[in-house]
Amino acid sequence: MWISSSAFEKVLDCSHCLSPVTFGKRLEPSGEFVRRYVPELQNFPTEWIYQPWQAPESVQEKSGCVIGKDYPLPIVDYSQASQRCRYNTGMKVNTSNIRIRPPA
Repeated sequence: MWISSSAFEKVLDCSHCLSPVTFGKRLEPSGEFVRRYVPELQNFPTEWIYQPWQAPESVQEKSGCVIGKDYPLPIVDYSQASQRCRYNTGMKVNTSNIRIRPPA
């Protein structure tokens, strides 16, 4: 397995963190992939399909999926996680608002 992936080493060496919201909107703006494989979100408007937790409660209720009740809240704060990733990989980053957990 290692040898088969070594040809793509440059591809795997990400020097930046991809936002799942921005990347999803850019890669598949209609949201059909999410609707197909995440049935709880199938009735969400395209505007909110990649960030349903930010949709107004009225939109969530109309879609039949209230985030935190019918579908889980996000488990990762992307902005914190991406800054932590940059910090841990030695990239330049503003460290004033990063919460780094001490090693276990």
